[in-house]
Amino acid sequence: MSTTVSVRMDEELLERLRKAARLERKSVNQVLVEAAKERCATTLAGQRALVSLAGAIGVVDSGGGFDATHAREEFAEALEARARDGRL
Repeated sequence: MSTTVSVRMDEELLERLRKAARLERKSVNQVLVEAAKERCATTLAGQRALVSLAGAIGVVDSGGGFDATHAREEFAEALEARARDGRL
């Protein structure tokens, strides 16, 4: 099942879209659908990553400093502590 969607764009972008479609030997519709699928996959994958990392975000207290010299070790220690406490 498919649905028709209206998209507004300026003439310059439309011409570039048509040129890209010609070069790929595809219809403008195909190029737009592929672009939409790619964008959705990228955005939703990023959301899945954020959800997966939600428990780990903010576990290292930098104390206001920006020195990341020991960030790997501090992050690992913080995650281990959360896992021991059943918070991960």
